[in-house]
Amino acid sequence: MKKYCLKRLVSTIPTIFILSILLFSLLKIMPGDQVALSMSPHLRPDLYEESYEAKKEILGLNDHFVVQYVNYMKALCKGDLGYSSTYDEPVVDVIRRPLMNTLLLNGSVFLITSLVSIVLGIQCALHKDSLFDRFMQWISTFTISFPVFLIASFIQIIFGLWWNIFPISGMPMSSNIGEWLYYLILPVTTLCLITVSSLLPYIRIYILEVLDEDYITLAKAKGLSEKVILYKHVLRNAMIPMITIFMSQLATIFQGVLVIEILFSWEGMGSVLLKALYGRDLYLILSINFIYALLYVFSNMITDMLYAWLDPRVNMENMV
Repeated sequence: MKKYCLKRLVSTIPTIFILSILLFSLLKIMPGDQVALSMSPHLRPDLYEESYEAKKEILGLNDHFVVQYVNYMKALCKGDLGYSSTYDEPVVDVIRRPLMNTLLLNGSVFLITSLVSIVLGIQCALHKDSLFDRFMQWISTFTISFPVFLIASFIQIIFGLWWNIFPISGMPMSSNIGEWLYYLILPVTTLCLITVSSLLPYIRIYILEVLDEDYITLAKAKGLSEKVILYKHVLRNAMIPMITIFMSQLATIFQGVLVIEILFSWEGMGSVLLKALYGRDLYLILSINFIYALLYVFSNMITDMLYAWLDPRVNMENMV
């Protein structure tokens, strides 16, 4: 297992290398003048051209593309992501706090939805075609039929305006854990409702497929308890396809949270990316997209490792 994990980790290096080249190339062909955007708007017109050329030389834009890429990767390895023209400070300082806010929001959603969707999926599968099963399927279909902003608006109106229980937007002003949880409730609830509704039908189907297998019938015939059958046989075998949708959902949550962050005024990576796109902040756009790309790469790597851990029949050598 350790040998396989090491090989799988090493195999991600070429992927990350190719991604870095593609993203850096897109940076260069994007519209907008990086130098002009970083210039002060109060600069005297007679000094503009001289300052422009000096700034271009400082940023290394007079070098060949390959030299620029090598210098960027060297700086990246040192933790230097470039300079933000929108915020007029290093990209690392710009994304530090929004990244932590996004991790907090999406991490909470991922943990809650994983647990809730598994529990509800098991109950729906065990009580197939019951009133509870049909009700959950109806709720799931109803929820995913509406756009995200409409569901978020309904939740804000009901819990924030009509009942005045939770704040409908904003960020906590202190480091108090209770206050952070208080502000997280509505955005987390919105994302959880949408995510669980999209995951539940798949989990229900996966568990039903395992329940129909012959070895489950044999286990029941041997007199094994329902808990042993459920947790040792059904859930373990159903987890393999479920891991795929959970890990893909993890990456999707991070990229699809932009609407939620805007509606709830949550200062995360989505709002920073939107502002960077408006301002053609090239290095900030590059850095955020590179983080998202790494998230996809490592989520796929973790998925393969979990496959090998859950199912020893997996041929580890062929998976690398």
